[in-house]
Amino acid sequence: MASDSQRTEENVGTARFEPLRYTSADSNAQDASDSAERPKVTVLPSYMSEKDAPWTTRSPTFDVPLMAAKSKKPATVIQWIPIPLRPAFWIPLVILMAAGGIAFEVALSFSNKNHAPILGLGWSTKGSFTSQGGFLHYVYTFPPVAISMILAGLWAWTDIEIRRMQPYVDLAKGNAPPQRSLLLDYTRNHTLYVWSVAARNHHYLVTLASVLVIITFCFQPLSAALFNVQDVFWLEPRSTSTSLASIGLNQDANFQDLSSFLTAAGYASANVRYGVGDPAFVYQEYTIAPFLMPSGISNGTVTANTTAVQSQPNCVGPDGGSVSLNQLGNGSWNNTASFNGCSFSWSVNKTAVNLFGVNPVPDTSECASLTAIPEEYRPVIFWFFTYQPSAMASISMCSPSLTFLDVTASIDIASSNVTSLDILGPIGSHVTTLQEFSGNVTGDPLDGRAYNGMFFAIDNLDAFAVQRQNAIQLSLPAAVFQAAQNSPGGLTAAFENNQFANLSASVYATYLALVAKTVYFLDFQQPIAIDTQTIHKRLFLSNVAVHLLCSAMFVLAIFGTILHIWHRHDSSILRLTHAPGTIASAVSLGGKTGLGEVLAGRLRQEDMLEVLQHKRFRIDTRTMKIIMDGEEGYEDATSPEAYRTTFGLGPVGEWSAEVGKRFSRRLSRRAPVVEGHEPGVGIA
Repeated sequence: MASDSQRTEENVGTARFEPLRYTSADSNAQDASDSAERPKVTVLPSYMSEKDAPWTTRSPTFDVPLMAAKSKKPATVIQWIPIPLRPAFWIPLVILMAAGGIAFEVALSFSNKNHAPILGLGWSTKGSFTSQGGFLHYVYTFPPVAISMILAGLWAWTDIEIRRMQPYVDLAKGNAPPQRSLLLDYTRNHTLYVWSVAARNHHYLVTLASVLVIITFCFQPLSAALFNVQDVFWLEPRSTSTSLASIGLNQDANFQDLSSFLTAAGYASANVRYGVGDPAFVYQEYTIAPFLMPSGISNGTVTANTTAVQSQPNCVGPDGGSVSLNQLGNGSWNNTASFNGCSFSWSVNKTAVNLFGVNPVPDTSECASLTAIPEEYRPVIFWFFTYQPSAMASISMCSPSLTFLDVTASIDIASSNVTSLDILGPIGSHVTTLQEFSGNVTGDPLDGRAYNGMFFAIDNLDAFAVQRQNAIQLSLPAAVFQAAQNSPGGLTAAFENNQFANLSASVYATYLALVAKTVYFLDFQQPIAIDTQTIHKRLFLSNVAVHLLCSAMFVLAIFGTILHIWHRHDSSILRLTHAPGTIASAVSLGGKTGLGEVLAGRLRQEDMLEVLQHKRFRIDTRTMKIIMDGEEGYEDATSPEAYRTTFGLGPVGEWSAEVGKRFSRRLSRRAPVVEGHEPGVGIA
């Protein structure tokens, strides 16, 4: 027996399990004194505190190194539990998973809002952050990936500890075959494979843990796909710009020499041939008052309430939809058509294969309803004739008109093209600041009438102006004829199907809208309120990635909680005092037992399996020794079967029954004397 001084100086040693020996009341006093001086270490189950333990003379004691060796108070060794399986570890982890899933869904809802510039439409980016590559791109894409790797690592740690603990849990339950206990090592199996092995062994905890770890494999790719940069229209605060024109009759020099009209005719002809589209501030048959684009912005759209002129061509075909052709001989033809009783005739000679032209409505009594106004406002007649493949003629009458409107127009900043237009109402109904000079178009001299742009009542036209008028009268019907040739059925189908009225309306509408741009607007500057939508690069969350990632996080939170509660219940009878897995641990659990003798000299796996395959094993949860079926104490070891009928409330089966029996014996007879203790004193 070591002296007291030797025990005080000894700081390192090996724990020794020593079952207590029963002695008579008059045992040797020196042995009792030595036993009393030896510090007693009590191993408590995880569900029981020291004060609640129903101590019996079967309680284990250890010779262990204690820093406070001189203390007479018994020391308590806490049950060893792997860090990932401790409540202080896994409860915050599952809460973090659930909270993270909720946070991502909330962030996604803010990302997808399109009515709040502060919270919606993603998050703003600047400079290099707007690129989809480069170093700064990874500044906001790498952190989610790094966090996902940490979370996946924590779940992998949990999985490996559950795998490592499973053989010991089976040994604690008892009657464990070697294949599910001594020879079992799930840590050597790959994660993608181990779940199937565990399922075949009915180790469903290991199966569930492995499946949860497999789910974490999707964290990294989903985290990498969480964020993306998109171009969006961003509504800037309302600002003020300058309107450059107001509705009013503009008879400047370009009007007097017909330059405005000739330029418009040339553009309409070019549009048929080359498809150049509408010019700035013109949208189909609408001409909008121009205004300045905001400075410093190269892309986006400006929306403003302004004024516009609608120029309608109102082209129709002849009565009955046909032209009467009368051959005069020598290739000459006389052609007649009627429009609401107003008859029009024209003759052609075979000077060319294809012939076309434009004329005013004739001054006849039957056309009096159309000729009561000056010629420059009258309807015009476009006529067409061809000799191939046979003589065919077509005609249409166009009666231009004007409508002055208040509109909401959206203009592309880069090109000044109108992208959309909504009519608010007649002029002055919504916009009251852009119609100061509209009286000379809505009243005298125009009285709301439209120039036909083909015939003019301008005094003293010079020779050049007359040539411009002739060019206008030639280029517009030529453009209509070109449009017929470009139509899907070609020129012949256009004649046969009477398509010239629609083709004339299309070309004539473009011409009239361009004429309105210079004739019905006066240069006049005044402020105008505008709303600017610019193209911004914004950071968004991906819907698919967020939903999949949140689903995975919720699955881990729910089933992770089930996993830990289930494992805590399943392993609560196992009271390890150290981390298993080392050689020292193996010797501690199996040394000086029948197991060690059986395995002595067995070095090959086949030899071990052969000698162990017909045996059953368990861990005596009081001594933490592995014992075999047939060894002394095997049947007396704590049975887990009754314990497994409860859920976290402690053993109430055979263990409780045994405790009850022993307490009953204490009441019926004198308590036995334990070596080193006085009679009637419980063992700590």
